[in-house]
Amino acid sequence: MYPGTALYRRMSDHSRLTVHDWDLYDTRHAVFRPARMSAEQLESGYRWAYHEFYRWRSIGRGASAHGDLMAGLRHLAYAAGWKKFEPLWDFIIRARRAGGAAAGARDDPERIRQTPTCVGGSRQSSGGAAGA
Repeated sequence: MYPGTALYRRMSDHSRLTVHDWDLYDTRHAVFRPARMSAEQLESGYRWAYHEFYRWRSIGRGASAHGDLMAGLRHLAYAAGWKKFEPLWDFIIRARRAGGAAAGARDDPERIRQTPTCVGGSRQSSGGAAGA
């Protein structure tokens, strides 16, 4: 769900958007009010489905379903290397992003003032609203 799309407009028009922190738009967080369940139920169901789908047995079964050995190994590498270790990758990505922002501020303090951030539900920079 991205700004400028029909879905985003519809959710906004019905006051169903509850989160405006773009770091939480990651499929793991309910950023809108679901129609027939609570946000907590949606997140809990997501975690259950994710855990079930990416169990080692499921990953092995998916990898072995490929007729080609290389395709099966690619499936195994992706599912195991990315999905089983997603919290580690998430930590690394966020740490690098924070480190890069800090390094940029040391090198060019003006850059921080020009970098869009999420403030009060809209993307803003020192020049004003940049849209959301």
